[in-house]
Amino acid sequence: MPRSFLVKKIKLDDFSSSPVVASNHHHHHHHHLDESYTFTRSITDSVTSLGIRL
Repeated sequence: MPRSFLVKKIKLDDFSSSPVVASNHHHHHHHHLDESYTFTRSITDSVTSLGIRL
């Protein structure tokens, strides 16, 4: 789990300008569980898509 978190953290920093991150970023600051989960899923989906393309 720590490794996955680290990867997500790095990817979040690397792709902070991507539309997916930008569109969900303001939701993240509300700290609601559902919104945070959605935000995390969006990041994970983005990373997965990038991984497939690579």
